[in-house]
Amino acid sequence: MRPYARAYRLAAGVTRPELAAAVHRVWWERLNDFWMLCWRYQERDRRSDPLFPASSALAVWWTREYEAVSEAFTG
Repeated sequence: MRPYARAYRLAAGVTRPELAAAVHRVWWERLNDFWMLCWRYQERDRRSDPLFPASSALAVWWTREYEAVSEAFTG
């Protein structure tokens, strides 16, 4: 991940703080992304039910490993 992120920063002209802010924003969006729950409980549509366990697990993992994820993108 680090070599890819480094190459991306150089090619796109993105600074480390900008990339750290982007990582934070994606993490925050994952924490606040309730579309699957809205479909299920508001729309009574269960098609997204199989997606929920992986999505919620990713949010938990990313929160637990936040510093490592951020370092992978900005280090």
